[in-house]
Amino acid sequence: TTKGAEYEVSGRRPPKNVRQVGFFTGDFRIYIEDYVHTFTHWLAEQDYSTRCVAVLVGEFAKSEHSREVYSYGAVVAENAYVDGKVEMASEIWKQVYETIKEYFPDGEIVGWFYGGTSFTDEEREMFRQVHLDYFAGTDRILMLYDFLEREEEFYRYENDELCKQTGYYIYYEKNSEMQS
Repeated sequence: TTKGAEYEVSGRRPPKNVRQVGFFTGDFRIYIEDYVHTFTHWLAEQDYSTRCVAVLVGEFAKSEHSREVYSYGAVVAENAYVDGKVEMASEIWKQVYETIKEYFPDGEIVGWFYGGTSFTDEEREMFRQVHLDYFAGTDRILMLYDFLEREEEFYRYENDELCKQTGYYIYYEKNSEMQS
């Protein structure tokens, strides 16, 4: 069986209005809705002294040529960054799930966002464990944003590693759920 066998070719059509960032290798595509992109950047820029964590909501899809992840929602994980670590305690998950149910009832968790400045090597080591502990699953992504450097990176978990992705799409669609 192939790695992509867990979801079938879906009826989802790739958005018409997209902006490609970077380039793609392989058969995996990341689509981030523009408002999610803007919101996560805004979130990271609120407090220079700390880090912020959000849960990315959306859907997985499969076209004839690639496996795709769409993120059309981001839910802040309040107080998930404590003492230099990401801790997704049960109260945090409860709040995240309630928000998803209210605003994105058809969405599923497709990954997570981590924002801040000047990530250390120790932090980068931590990402894999956080991903395994809280966001395990094929094709789930990590969106990393360093707002001092204005640099964004995407990772996908494959072959027991978080692998940096070389490209993604920002797409533009009406997104009233995210705006509320």
